[in-house]
Amino acid sequence: AMFNARSLGFLAGDLLSYFGRISYALYLFHYPVLKLVVGTALPGDLKFPVAALLVILLAHISGRFIETPAAKRIRKLGL
Repeated sequence: AMFNARSLGFLAGDLLSYFGRISYALYLFHYPVLKLVVGTALPGDLKFPVAALLVILLAHISGRFIETPAAKRIRKLGL
């Protein structure tokens, strides 16, 4: 087999699990943040790192303060 559990073990890592949990928020925030950052006076080689950090920060905040509490309330209501 081309892949086995050992060669794919990195997929179970904490970092990838974290990005999996915030992946939808990353998807939602990436385009508006990129459009915003591209329009700034930042030097060109800083635009992508700044945008990436902003997207990750927004996705984390969204997950922590919006998505997780909403999911808990929905489960509590039995919906």
